[in-house]
Amino acid sequence: ESLRDGLIEIQVIDKLVQAMDDHPYCEATQTNACEAFKYLSASSSLIASLISAKVDEKIFEALELHCISATFQHEAYAVILNLVKHSHEIKVKLLRQDAVERITRGLLCFPNDKEIQKEGLEVINCISSLGVF
Repeated sequence: ESLRDGLIEIQVIDKLVQAMDDHPYCEATQTNACEAFKYLSASSSLIASLISAKVDEKIFEALELHCISATFQHEAYAVILNLVKHSHEIKVKLLRQDAVERITRGLLCFPNDKEIQKEGLEVINCISSLGVF
């Protein structure tokens, strides 16, 4: 039964990634996918599946397109935070991909949104815990 559940969860991840690919300019699709990834990434057993599906890359692609959406940023930062808390590999990857710079640009769009500032800085602190800047 747990194997079946795991396979279903992986299929869900694939469908969400496909939706993000199919509708990159649709803020609602991107936000809804991130919200689902937020719940999926809360389970440490799914982190490897999310990373292998390149969920982090999809989110950062979407951050470029939807950096002025506060709702999207909230969801995106929650997923990225869950990923970096559970995976050293993803921290290294995000450092190489200038994730800190992208997040900082997003934070500049919402200087008065305390929640976005807190979430974004928490992600940056997690990534920067590698000490390579």
